[in-house]
Amino acid sequence: MKTETIIVALAFLLLLLWIPAAIDKILNFSFFVDGLHKQPFSTALANVLTYLLPAVELIIVVLLIVPRYTRQGFLASAITLAIFTNYIGMPYCFQRMAFRAPAAR
Repeated sequence: MKTETIIVALAFLLLLLWIPAAIDKILNFSFFVDGLHKQPFSTALANVLTYLLPAVELIIVVLLIVPRYTRQGFLASAITLAIFTNYIGMPYCFQRMAFRAPAAR
């Protein structure tokens, strides 16, 4: 019973993340599209992500709500959050590598 309670609590917390994220992208669609086109990737990728991101977030919400697919919802959440974390962290890593002084010989 305790494991089930933890699973429900984690799913609820993830729903608190994904539902507002998807709704915000849909309700403020023009701002979302404009923001994507200001990112450092191609216009073609931005056009695909314009529809893919809200769709993926809504699919994750459905997966987390339906008990039979909660595990898949957790997996999809983990993958999506890992991709986002890498996207946010990569410029920091590349910036640190670019400004690192060469080793003395």
